[in-house]
Amino acid sequence: MRVVLHIGHSKAGSSSIQRFLIDNQAALLERGVATAGKDFEFSNEAEIRRPPNFWLEDKAKDPVSAGAGIREALEKASQDRRVKIAVISAETLGRRERADLFEGMADRFDLKVLHYVRRQDAWIYAAWKQWQVKAGLTLEEWVEQCLSRTTPDYKGIWSAWTQSAIPEEAYEMVWLNEKTLTGGDLLTDFCARAGIDGDGLARPGRINPGFDPALMEVFQRAPFLFEGPHDNVVYRYLEDRLPEEAFVSGRMPFPLAKAVMDSFRESNETLRRRFAPDVDHDALFGLEPPADESGESDIDRLYRAMGYVLHLMANEKRGKNPAR
Repeated sequence: MRVVLHIGHSKAGSSSIQRFLIDNQAALLERGVATAGKDFEFSNEAEIRRPPNFWLEDKAKDPVSAGAGIREALEKASQDRRVKIAVISAETLGRRERADLFEGMADRFDLKVLHYVRRQDAWIYAAWKQWQVKAGLTLEEWVEQCLSRTTPDYKGIWSAWTQSAIPEEAYEMVWLNEKTLTGGDLLTDFCARAGIDGDGLARPGRINPGFDPALMEVFQRAPFLFEGPHDNVVYRYLEDRLPEEAFVSGRMPFPLAKAVMDSFRESNETLRRRFAPDVDHDALFGLEPPADESGESDIDRLYRAMGYVLHLMANEKRGKNPAR
């Protein structure tokens, strides 16, 4: 049996892959693919609703027991003749120490590790939006923290998995870039690399979209809107009700982005030579200064943020329910 470990990275399409696996679990099982659920049960035995992130977080406190539990679940799945591929998708596996949970399993299963990553300036911005902004942290403060800790450490994760858990050839790092993704698309690439027939299967809609920078400034200055880093109530409410122009792919200012990419240049070049040797360095990691990053004032952004609030109030007064 082939075992596909999708180990993330967080903020690199993991939610889209997991939504695809969960939404299509019945059809995938007909094609020989079983997916691990929240309690590490596989979809050939039970309906799954969430990936096993929290199970792994809890069980990994005792790595020996966790490794035994994973092996037991995989052995059980392999006894079902319908199952040719078992997929475990959990971005928490991207931590270095998680590799130890799978030590020796390549001797029993055809193991493949898929690690999708975003260039670091984009990842840091997305992580700020998802978690740090809710604590009131400025983007500049978050960038400083990331650079001081070498976060995200893609090179370190690659080393941890290939030095202790799996053969070098079983590990694939894939940059979220149209030049490195099969067909220029994440889900097409995932299915191709995992050996899954994905033709005709349902695809998820928009997941974790970016917000207008005007709204991001409001969130950062009003952390009382959130009850913690994983509280997404405000985000979900706005995702369902704001006009399309409120959703943009946010980016950090050019000077910050340059500092980030300069910091990771050496490790990125090592990873490019190993995993994307046919793609030019600048095609993956290059930066072009914007024509003008100073054309919008703080007051302009404030007016626009107020406009979004008035949009929500007016639609509610009209009795409209624009939730998508």
